[in-house]
Amino acid sequence: MDRDTMLTLADRFLTAWNTQDVEQVLSCYTPDVDYRDPNTRGAVRGGEALRRYLTKLFAGWKMHWSLREAHLFADGRGCAVLWHATFQRAGGEPIAIDGIDFVAMRDERIARNEVCFDRAARAAARCRVSVSGAIHGERYERIGVGDRRFRRATTRIAELIRVVAPR
Repeated sequence: MDRDTMLTLADRFLTAWNTQDVEQVLSCYTPDVDYRDPNTRGAVRGGEALRRYLTKLFAGWKMHWSLREAHLFADGRGCAVLWHATFQRAGGEPIAIDGIDFVAMRDERIARNEVCFDRAARAAARCRVSVSGAIHGERYERIGVGDRRFRRATTRIAELIRVVAPR
């Protein structure tokens, strides 16, 4: 793959994701795709597993992706794609995230896709936890947060705030 092909494929890939059409997105991947994303908690392997993941993802979020940069791997068999995205739940506030995908290609389709981004902004928007609520000890289960890592991070933030600005 050369640079022009890479940019064409990156545009096709992001355009497909922006449609939020599961079949159009799947057409960018090989049937034996290995997809990894901070939200998947491990690999999503194969087209059927990716179809299930995308169906659920697209049902819950309106998303838009734009290309920031793309860099071809030295062997020409993949690239790193830096992107900017906005995510929004129905009735929610939009959140902006920057990230990077590491992509391995086969026959002009994605065989492996590793997505990297900071989940903190998305988690905060999803859970709608207020800092004052965390400081005053509201129960996380009441607002539907079951993720232990998020509870630990929020608790730590509340502890740091108490040290800086005690009541």
